Amino acid sequence: MTVRDVADRAGVSVATASRVLADKPNVAAATRQRVLASAHELGFVVNGLAQAMMGRGRRSVALVLERMIGSTFSLVAAGAEAVVAEQGMHLVVSTTGGDPEREQDLVSTLLEQRAAAVILVGSGPTGPAATDRLTSYARGLEAIGSRLVLCGRSVDPPSPGVTCVDYENSAPVRDLVRRLWQDGHDRIAMIGIRQGQSTSERRLDGYRAGLESVGLGFARELLLECGEGEDAVPEIATFLETARPSAVVALTDIIAVRAYHAARALGLTIPAGLAVVGFDDAPLVEDLAPPLTTVRAPFYELGERAARIALGLEPDPGRLVLPSRIVARGSALSGEPARTAPSL
Repeated sequence: MTVRDVADRAGVSVATASRVLADKPNVAAATRQRVLASAHELGFVVNGLAQAMMGRGRRSVALVLERMIGSTFSLVAAGAEAVVAEQGMHLVVSTTGGDPEREQDLVSTLLEQRAAAVILVGSGPTGPAATDRLTSYARGLEAIGSRLVLCGRSVDPPSPGVTCVDYENSAPVRDLVRRLWQDGHDRIAMIGIRQGQSTSERRLDGYRAGLESVGLGFARELLLECGEGEDAVPEIATFLETARPSAVVALTDIIAVRAYHAARALGLTIPAGLAVVGFDDAPLVEDLAPPLTTVRAPFYELGERAARIALGLEPDPGRLVLPSRIVARGSALSGEPARTAPSL
């Protein structure tokens, strides 16, 4: 079924039928109704992808992330979708599995489909090669009147055309370390780090800054690189037995939960035997026993602001950093400090 078939049935020109089906103005109401009725009777469906590729019709906004798991990503997606839907567009979600080549293929496809914007969500590789790749994406999208926005990731130094909508990572971890020290902890570990990943590196920077601010030396023996799966539990247990920290800063809440399991396997109580803090304030961490002290980041607002900037609904700041805050619960920092931290 083609536009010509619709035009013939409605008794109009192909140009007029095309204008109606593309929702263009300057067509008489009666003619418009006749064309739409003919399209419905014939079962004609507008090829939206073809229209988008020609710069017409409804365009989509793409949300590209590593994996479609965890509450943080769902909150970012919900925030972005609220804005996109309000503009009469569709949000398309794709995953890369952490593969740079898969990411490049996705962005190339989105360029072909004339996506209105591409939002890359979450941590990503660091270094010159990664920055060059992002700059290339931004240039390609700019050439079709689109825009690249990094959401929950920043590029240092800033890269031309690459907009970053991020949240505080380093400062909250620094403050967690300082408050743990105030509670009397001198062996504070960090677990779950991922070398070469932007979010991990920023939180690790905060950890080091916190140690330095209270006069504690940085010791690699107090760092553990591990994943988030259940198989991390024995690895964390071995680390706790060997390094013997009195407190751990987990890269994420999921890793903090693995630390709970590892501590209990060793007969350590929380927080008396081991203080544990996380990052993300994921749902249910308040229901752990004891509830988890963590950092709450504004993930829903992050998605909203990224989408608004991507669609030109608010000025492009180049880089926007939203505040995060510590939520103290029973796993650490719930009592009065035992000592005062030096001023920053």
